[in-house]
Amino acid sequence: MIYSYDAIDKIDTFSDEEVIQFYHNSYETQCHSLGHKKGERNRYATKFYKEELAKRGIKNIPDRKGVFNGSGTS
Repeated sequence: MIYSYDAIDKIDTFSDEEVIQFYHNSYETQCHSLGHKKGERNRYATKFYKEELAKRGIKNIPDRKGVFNGSGTS
């Protein structure tokens, strides 16, 4: 599994599809985590992935099912 801190450091190595999945995974984890710190880390990751996708020209992120604690989460 790829954690958010690894993905953020190496964001240029991931495809658009991977970053889109990271976005949805971090959002899902943010929404359903019980701890404040975990929620905050994943809120930051979600924001980062959204900004990265915008830089890549993807303003409307396609809908997709996120995975709690999936790749790209913290």
